[in-house]
Amino acid sequence: MQSSAIVSKADRWLLFLILTLTVNVGSAILWPVFVTDAFRWDMFAASVGPVIWGFSLLFFYRTKRERYVSWFAAAGAICWLFPTIGPPIEYWGR
Repeated sequence: MQSSAIVSKADRWLLFLILTLTVNVGSAILWPVFVTDAFRWDMFAASVGPVIWGFSLLFFYRTKRERYVSWFAAAGAICWLFPTIGPPIEYWGR
């Protein structure tokens, strides 16, 4: 007779939340340092970090709480899309 062991996966929602807040706050602190009237790659890198993090979490959640944090991170990523996409479009459109 086989015994079926219940294997529970660790809930990583708190880690996801801490990393999401760290990435967004870090970018919010760094981004104004790089803002100029011209496109700069370091400004782009500071603003694209939260976008990549926010949308990548949508593929890695396992539990309901992790899904909520993923959607929270995706909402933050949508807010970061404007400073990520705006300056390159404005600069290259000149």
